[in-house]
This record gives sequence, structure tokens and C-alpha cells, in this order.
Amino acid sequence: MGAADKMIGSVLGIVSTNLSSFEFCALDRLYRHPRKLDFSDFGRRKTALFLTVSDTDRSQDRLIGLFWTQALQRLCLSADRDFPGHRLDVPVRLYLDDFATNVYIPDFDKISSNVRSREIYLSVILQSLSQLEALYGPSKAATIMGNCDQQVVLGVQDIPTASYFAEKADVPKSCMMNMPLGSCYVFLRGRTAQLAQKYDMTAHLCDRTLSAQDPAACEDGIFVYEEKHHEIDR
Repeated sequence: MGAADKMIGSVLGIVSTNLSSFEFCALDRLYRHPRKLDFSDFGRRKTALFLTVSDTDRSQDRLIGLFWTQALQRLCLSADRDFPGHRLDVPVRLYLDDFATNVYIPDFDKISSNVRSREIYLSVILQSLSQLEALYGPSKAATIMGNCDQQVVLGVQDIPTASYFAEKADVPKSCMMNMPLGSCYVFLRGRTAQLAQKYDMTAHLCDRTLSAQDPAACEDGIFVYEEKHHEIDR
């Protein structure tokens, strides 16, 4: 086999690896479906989209990473092109649960630095800082953490994460690791860290409506409720 044949074989191998995530019938049906998802619509009207990713089957990670990359790129493009102030009319928030054990989003450290000015917000949910460093490296992980103006610590079990937040809160590391159940530390930019109580979701006015699954409260598959405003005791 000559050098040219080896080069062609190498190129075909790389192409096959990168396209393998797209070679199945379900994805083909998705692309051919008449109803298409336009990410720019999220900045024009209130919409909720739930994306479920397997935490055991990693074969579709490349596809999910492409989904997030296109979503963020499209939203930024829409803000810059479609709105005079370069800010989306309807703010968009992405809740990225189990972020560090999920898919890798290229250039996320840079993305997290510049999307807020376009009314795009990212809520990154982690189990530990070591997971974030393992996925993005220490330097990029530090940038991502630095771009989070609001941070909430629900509980800490590993020493490096406890040390990081204990230093930020100016408390002993043992206080962070032995945080009482039902409590959390809240960090807001420009304010002193506070030990607070976790919110009881069952006390929310929507809880009874959603848990009861009352058909009368559902219109076209969407639960509706009368919006009320309550004063919160501080």
C-alpha cells in the first residue's frame, strides 16, 4: 500500500468516526420531520424544551454536543442580527443538569463569558469542581466558575470543592462539609456569602396543580394556573 492509499484510508477513518453518530434511522426520521426546531424562536416567545441525555449510553454525546453548540450559536446570531439592542426580546435560560458528567460543549468557557449581554443565561449544575476540571481542564474550569455571578452550594462531599467554597465564604472547611440538611450557601457577586434555607418546592402554589394532574387545569397538554404574587418574609 502506497503513501496515497494510507492517506486516503486515514481520511476515511476520521470521517467515519466523526459521522458515526449520525448513521441511524431515528436521526434520519428526525431530520426529515416536517416540524423543524428554530432556536431563534426561543428569543421571541416563551418556550420550554426538555432534552434528556442518557448518563450511561455515551454513543450520542457528539450529537448532543452539536445540539447545544448550534443552539447557542443561533441564539447569539439572532440577538445580534434581529434585535436593535442585540438583546433577545425573551430572555433564554439553559439549565444544564449534571453538566460535568454530560456532553462536552466546545469553547464553553468563551461562550459563558459573552452570552449574558444578549439575554442568554446559563445555569450550570455540578456535583464537584473536580468533575468540571476533568472535562474542561483547570484553566477553562476556573473561567467557567468565574463567569457564574450567582452560585448556590447545596452540599459538598469532596475536599477540593469544600476548600474552594470555604475560602470564598470565609468559613472553616468543616462548616462547608458539615452543612446542615435543608441548608445551602448562596454566593452573589458583590455580596457576602450567606447560609440560607433551601426552598420547599411543595409550598409553591403550582405544586398542588401539577401533582394532582387535574385535567381541568390542562389546556393542550400545558398546565395553567392563575398567577399570584406573594410577599416573602425575609
